[in-house]
Amino acid sequence: MVPINISTAKGLAGFQIKIIYDKNVLNVMNVKQGELTTNWNINDSTNQGEILIKGVNKALQGLEGGKGSICTVTFSVVGNIPEEGVPIILESVNIADKEARSMPYVSENGIVLPGIKGDFNHDSIVDIFDVILCLRQALEIDPSVDNADMNKDGVVDIFDVILVLRKALGID
Repeated sequence: MVPINISTAKGLAGFQIKIIYDKNVLNVMNVKQGELTTNWNINDSTNQGEILIKGVNKALQGLEGGKGSICTVTFSVVGNIPEEGVPIILESVNIADKEARSMPYVSENGIVLPGIKGDFNHDSIVDIFDVILCLRQALEIDPSVDNADMNKDGVVDIFDVILVLRKALGID
């Protein structure tokens, strides 16, 4: 889940954000309201590699203030995330007050990092489920991914399964 944050929300009544991402690595699952916009209408349209998100306060009032997320974007990982991560680019950002006047802002792009080595299901822990996923890749039931090659020998095999099992058991 990637939050789209704002540091000064005073007066914010609507926004439109276009995000560019690597469609070979990430897929948009959903977009939801953020902690500052729980009662807002949030709409999105996704085209491979980009998403357009629009949000408006149903009451057509500006926010009282604060800082936090205006929406969250949940991605699924469909490819290998390199060690340096995958950029999330805010290609265009428009934020407005209740009078539809543009508000000043400074935007900052984000990055999705690869996570824990051996965590194949991306739940932030290495456990028996990850061992099974690695075993399925070693047996060629599932296609292998780069992060399954735990020992970096270029092939996913029983040695990688043992390394994931050791990590799941807390041995390494």
